[in-house]
Amino acid sequence: MSIYSQIQKEYNKGHKLGYEQIKRYAISAMRQYPQIGHFCMAMGTYSFYDKNGEVLNKYTRHIDNLCAEWDDTFNFTGHPLRINRVQNGELEIIYDW
Repeated sequence: MSIYSQIQKEYNKGHKLGYEQIKRYAISAMRQYPQIGHFCMAMGTYSFYDKNGEVLNKYTRHIDNLCAEWDDTFNFTGHPLRINRVQNGELEIIYDW
């Protein structure tokens, strides 16, 4: 395996690790705060929203910290993620739309 392939492989691991951590943070916040209707991340940004579509960014601290340190390197926010609270309170995860 060439050095370029090895670097790409390690980069992919880092991206996956960070992206999954953002998903875990978002799910945890949504389980803890029922007023959050959904989380959306795409095109370089992310936010929590209430059921009426109002932004609730007071819950993003952990995601802010991770993205401040690593988003420029791994471009997490360039990969879509949406988590919706559905009628029965379950969370629906959407990776592309």
